[in-house]
Amino acid sequence: MYSMTGYGKGTGVFDGRELTIELKSVNHRFLDLTIKLPRTLLYAEDAIRKVLQQNLSRGHVDVYVTLVDKREGATSISADKTLVKEYLRLSKELSEELDIQNDFSTNFALRIPDVISTDVKDQEGLTPFIVECTKKAIDGLLAMRKAEGEALCLDLVKRVNLMREMVAVIRERAPMVAEDYRVRLTEKVEELLGSNIDEARILQEVAIFTDRANIDEELTRLNAHFERFDEFVSDSEPVGRRLDFLVQEMNREINTTGSKSNDITITEQVLKLKNELEKVREQVQNLE
Repeated sequence: MYSMTGYGKGTGVFDGRELTIELKSVNHRFLDLTIKLPRTLLYAEDAIRKVLQQNLSRGHVDVYVTLVDKREGATSISADKTLVKEYLRLSKELSEELDIQNDFSTNFALRIPDVISTDVKDQEGLTPFIVECTKKAIDGLLAMRKAEGEALCLDLVKRVNLMREMVAVIRERAPMVAEDYRVRLTEKVEELLGSNIDEARILQEVAIFTDRANIDEELTRLNAHFERFDEFVSDSEPVGRRLDFLVQEMNREINTTGSKSNDITITEQVLKLKNELEKVREQVQNLE
């Protein structure tokens, strides 16, 4: 079981070039990748995206790629002299026509957009090296996500076991509800009519009440969901989406149990169940 939150870093040196790839992931319904590359490495984006998709299934992942080239002569800078000449011509023209000082300078020319260009030689052959560093970063990311996922798993198991205990209390209490209702109904009828009681009518009302308030199916389905939960948390595949759906199903059964409840003990347990299930739901949102 893996969390969707984590950090991983992969570094390496190849032919005088130092590459660092950092991965930072947070929760997301699907796999959402944001890759930030130096201009000279834009060609490698597809390769990075592919290896990430092969190893991750969910989460928003920010990818930061840094390249430091320490080779001598690897980087050259050039200027667009034609563009500078055009700016200089226009500056002189404005100075003469408007009778203003021409303060055009070399420093000003170097700050003109698109005048300076940087040429970095021989970066196209780095794809295998970039993929290797990306895999190192993924290993670190997965190690952190696994550690957090295991901690989340322990918390989820603890909370679901608490819910099992609450359902057991409800199941033990449920058969007594009809008898309590019969006693209360009998006492009320005696209070109104004295000893002139239609026992058959009372039993009929109790039967109607029992059928309406029966929660055996809901409790059985809840226990089935708990067993399904046990299967999911022991699965090596990503289970976040499946657990999210399972939580919705649990919530449906708990709500139905609460709507049928006419007993304070059962109502108290239902409220506790809802509280624990909400905590489970919040934790499940963090799982891959």
